[in-house]
Amino acid sequence: IRPALHSFHPELPNQTIWGYDGQMPGPTFVERYGVPITVRIYNDLPPSAVGFGSPEFSTHLHNAHSASESDGYPGDYYSATQFGPTLTHAGGYKDHHYPNWYAGYDDPRYHSTGGDPREALGTLWYHDHRLDFTAPNVYRGLAGFYLLFDDIDSGNERDFGNPKALRLPSGVGQFDIPLVFQDIVVDASGYVSFDQFATNGILGNKFCVNGKVQPYFKVQRRKYRFRMLDASISRFYEFYLVDGNGVNQPFDYIANDGNLLPAPLRNMKKVHLAPAERGDIVIDFSKFPLYTRLYLVNRLVHLDGRGPEDATVNI
Repeated sequence: IRPALHSFHPELPNQTIWGYDGQMPGPTFVERYGVPITVRIYNDLPPSAVGFGSPEFSTHLHNAHSASESDGYPGDYYSATQFGPTLTHAGGYKDHHYPNWYAGYDDPRYHSTGGDPREALGTLWYHDHRLDFTAPNVYRGLAGFYLLFDDIDSGNERDFGNPKALRLPSGVGQFDIPLVFQDIVVDASGYVSFDQFATNGILGNKFCVNGKVQPYFKVQRRKYRFRMLDASISRFYEFYLVDGNGVNQPFDYIANDGNLLPAPLRNMKKVHLAPAERGDIVIDFSKFPLYTRLYLVNRLVHLDGRGPEDATVNI
């Protein structure tokens, strides 16, 4: 983890974020069940860092079945000079072992499959978990996707030799697109700010997707998978896909919080996400004429950091 200059929008000044590999969001992990990995996470943040957040951190792989020493416990924060109450000494890095197991791996019924395949989680995310500073550290950039594949969600849309494979749109970053949604507070000078003492929650005045304010994405006339993550501090979202006239367009809802649904929900018109919640959808762009412009809009009224209103509106 290191500081880096980041551009949220061409009309805003470049500013310092904290990022895994200096990126916002962090690098996307693409892994498989049954193939364990070890990740060494360095803390290259200056101990004299100023502004909101803490330069000591603890990385948590959200929802994964990891041993406690690799799970990013809130007290396991560290730097070269400081360490949390659940560690024994300071250090410049920490190793995390991710076995990439299904739940139930120690159940004799599932020894041959390495756990219960029904418990597979495909869309996970990692983020800072530091005691008392999780919110500002995630807000400052410490979050990213961790994707897991298996025989069913195989990550290969041309997996014709595998009768279990769903052959969902594949190619992470090409037709399988992770999307991190965050709202940020931009002050009058164009810089991102955070009030550490706003205990009623933080609501931003700008909306970001993968660290960019209101970006666009060119697609081909085919199916795409979008993995949607609400990484905002307080904001809930209710997303709709609309055309230029504001008419809702249908899509397939295939997974929630990492779990594939028992069957896809066809012709859905909205996705409701709470902070840290994920939703996977498939959109077939072949149904639209060439050069059609579509918009992903949030219609959930959210005026107070404590929770959304019981109404929707275009935002």
